[in-house]
Amino acid sequence: MKNFRDYAALSGLISKISEAIPPDDQIKTLSELLVEQLDFTVGNAWAYARTVLASHNAESAACISTNATKLTGNWLGMTQSGVVSGYLDTTSYTWWFRPDLTFEYRRQRCSGYVSPFGSNGSAASSSGYAGV
Repeated sequence: MKNFRDYAALSGLISKISEAIPPDDQIKTLSELLVEQLDFTVGNAWAYARTVLASHNAESAACISTNATKLTGNWLGMTQSGVVSGYLDTTSYTWWFRPDLTFEYRRQRCSGYVSPFGSNGSAASSSGYAGV
C-alpha cells in the first residue's frame, strides 16, 4: 500500500476536498481517491475517510496538521515491577510516529532474578509491528 508523502500533503488534500465538495459527499470523495491513488482497500479507505472527516468542517485540515505535529517523533513508556534483590520484570514500549504517516511499535520485556552477587535466570523477549 502506498501512503501520503507527509501529513502536509494529507492536510492539503483534506483542505481542497472541504472547500470544493459538499459535506455529504466528502467521505465518498476521499475514500475513492484513497482507493484509486494510494491502493487502499475499499474497507480501509472508508474507515480512514470517516475518521479523518468525522466533523465535516473546514477546520479538519488544520486539525490534522496540528495533531500530526504534536504526535510526530519518538515516544517511550516503561513499566517495572519486582524487588531489587529478587525477581525483576521490566517492559518498555516504544512508538515512532513519522511525518509520512507511518509508525512503528516495539515492545521489549526483560525478566529475571537479580542478586547482589550477580543476576541469573533472566529472559528477554521482543515484539513489534509497523503500519500506516
